[in-house]
Amino acid sequence: MLYGNAMIAFHKQDGTFCLEKGTLVGYEKFFHREFNITAQQESIIYWSEEQKGWRRFMIGNLMEWKAIV
Repeated sequence: MLYGNAMIAFHKQDGTFCLEKGTLVGYEKFFHREFNITAQQESIIYWSEEQKGWRRFMIGNLMEWKAIV
């Protein structure tokens, strides 16, 4: 996701299923800090290609992700 898009499958906090195309491209420019993949986090922020905005999902709700090549 740092260098391209991925399909992300997860459950929202209300329990509904979500399948979105997302990326981390632009993260550093927007948040003015480097994305640290090894940092212990409860959630991941990503750019939603469908909604055209930054979104977040809880790591515990992640079902699967797959890089789009």
